[in-house]
Amino acid sequence: MSAADKTKLNGIATGANKITVDTAMSTTSTNPVQNKVVQAAITAASDAATDNFNKSITGLSVSGKTVTYTKGDGTTGTITTQDTNTDTKVT
Repeated sequence: MSAADKTKLNGIATGANKITVDTAMSTTSTNPVQNKVVQAAITAASDAATDNFNKSITGLSVSGKTVTYTKGDGTTGTITTQDTNTDTKVT
């Protein structure tokens, strides 16, 4: 082994081959292996869930032939039915 090789090997810090695992999520982590990728995936999943909730119906009301629905983001819409017969028969 040459002196240059030995110097190079001696310059490697103890534990330099170990993987560091962060203990908390952070978008500013310097850990290139885990933290930023996991945080981005969690954020994307959370944003998708929020988006899906905002598109889902969270409330309904009926007045005559008009059904009014409320979505998770607070917007409303209406559906007009053809029949106002609300009689039901349970057997």
